[in-house]
Amino acid sequence: MLTTIGTIKLSKKEWKTVSNLFVAFFVLAFAGIKIVIQLFAFIITGIITVVKCLINIIINVVKWSVNTITNSNNAKRATSSKSNKPISKKKVLHYFPLQDEKSILIYIFSLVIIMAIISSAVTTSNGDKFRNDDKIAISNGEESGDNDNIETNNGEKNRDNDKLESDDEDKYRQFGFDEVDGGYQMRERYKFLNPNYKGELVIPETYNKKPIVEIRGLDSSFGRGITKIVGSKNLVTIKHATFASRDQRAMPNLTEVIFPIDGSLKTIESEAFYWQNSLKTVILPSGIEFIGAGAFDRCYNLQNLVIYNHTPPTIERNIFVYIESSNDSVNTHPHPNFTVFVPDEAVEVYKQSEWGKYNIKPISTADFIEQ
Repeated sequence: MLTTIGTIKLSKKEWKTVSNLFVAFFVLAFAGIKIVIQLFAFIITGIITVVKCLINIIINVVKWSVNTITNSNNAKRATSSKSNKPISKKKVLHYFPLQDEKSILIYIFSLVIIMAIISSAVTTSNGDKFRNDDKIAISNGEESGDNDNIETNNGEKNRDNDKLESDDEDKYRQFGFDEVDGGYQMRERYKFLNPNYKGELVIPETYNKKPIVEIRGLDSSFGRGITKIVGSKNLVTIKHATFASRDQRAMPNLTEVIFPIDGSLKTIESEAFYWQNSLKTVILPSGIEFIGAGAFDRCYNLQNLVIYNHTPPTIERNIFVYIESSNDSVNTHPHPNFTVFVPDEAVEVYKQSEWGKYNIKPISTADFIEQ
């Protein structure tokens, strides 16, 4: 015999099994509900017991205080030999009205439940507070531990509200600024590097109202479209490998580096312009004092180096070779037309110095400079 349930056909035996499962399910569900109700009632009873106990203790403490004040005149008699008698169990239970073990267990269990609920509520409240604090922090923007954030049009702020004195702050958001002696050091911020940076890179003169005196670490995959670097008057030092183009990744189209004649630049450290193969012209200010080894290593197309200092700057070994090899064929050699242009009255001084191995000419003959 088959019994049909919807579109499913069951045999009598199968139908009986399904029926038993339904019955078992309802029995278990009823038993579960009953247990929950009993547990709930147990908790309510415990809470009521705790409340009653607390109320009773308060009432008895008040009664005791009133009786103490009323019988203050009988203090001597109250401290008589009767006071040395042990307190009876009945008197103790008068203040703690739990008369059996079951009541005590209910009291303890309920007290634990209440403490757990209070603890959970406090934790939740603190969690909400922390989450709100996080939202505030996020809405205020990222904070940087090394003061390298620049306020931009997108609302990003740094910890000290430092700000570039520039008309185009967003242009400089990929640079960080660290405080050093005399001002700030400018460097890359890898998080915001823009490989498509184009045109001129103008080094800002100040940051947070202090001069930018050093620059370092612009040697990543940065500024593929940059053709010219314009230095600032305040810059004093170009650190090691600052504009180095490892495998010609950084600024591969750079052709000019120009500093103002009266600029403060004194030091160009080793490998500062390493492998800037497109670089053709570098103009250095009158205060330049030192050029490190290999500062122009692998700058095969560098043709014009203009130095406005009347005193020849010190050269560390060889400005075209960082580490000279005994095999001269692997050393970097300057472009055939490489010329050092110096103040007219200083030409002979340069020829008598370590610069004499290069072609020295007066600046007045440099047709690429506006006289």
